Amino acid sequence: MIKAIKLFIACWALIAMHGASAQTAATKPVTTEKTLGMYMHQHWSYKHPYAVRTWTLEDWKGYLDGLHRLGYNYILIWPMLEIMPDPLTPSDEANLAKIAKVIDMAHQDYNMRVSIVFCPNVSPKSEEGRKYTFEDRPFFHTDDRVDPGDPIAFGKLMEWREKLFKPLAQADGLFVIDSDPGGYPHSTNMEFIYILGAHRRMLDRLRPGIEINY
Repeated sequence: MIKAIKLFIACWALIAMHGASAQTAATKPVTTEKTLGMYMHQHWSYKHPYAVRTWTLEDWKGYLDGLHRLGYNYILIWPMLEIMPDPLTPSDEANLAKIAKVIDMAHQDYNMRVSIVFCPNVSPKSEEGRKYTFEDRPFFHTDDRVDPGDPIAFGKLMEWREKLFKPLAQADGLFVIDSDPGGYPHSTNMEFIYILGAHRRMLDRLRPGIEINY
């Protein structure tokens, strides 16, 4: 009976968030343009120019120009915010500034929409992460998982995420991937919805109207 009540509350929470998103969507101009996108995956630390995380602004410009000529109008970027240490290294600060410029470039020069990727509950091992530059930092050695059922720990993670996402707040959307939630042992449906709600509220504080795909 208790599980049924929790599931009922979870469903209403989703309905409420969907209603808020629908109201936001209703204020946007209707478009029938087909979406054709490319996922810019920065996980792998190969050498330049084979790793997206090593690209200069000129590299980005050349790539976006090529995509645009092929008819692409959407890019999805995973900027590896999850393993950026607190406090940031100079290379992390430089990458955030660069991705912000890429968002502006995509919008202004190529009329392309941009979304950013986050994993649901991955946090940095800051002490370990500071040993590397952004370009060379391995993911699976500098990452940790936060229990979505721990409101204090997860609240601290979201506070750090909001600071990281703020320079990128001109992005059109956020994709939260691997949301099961996050492969955390014994995670529940309620925690799945809690993660969704936490990111929706973060986006609303930064710039209302940013899409979320979960």
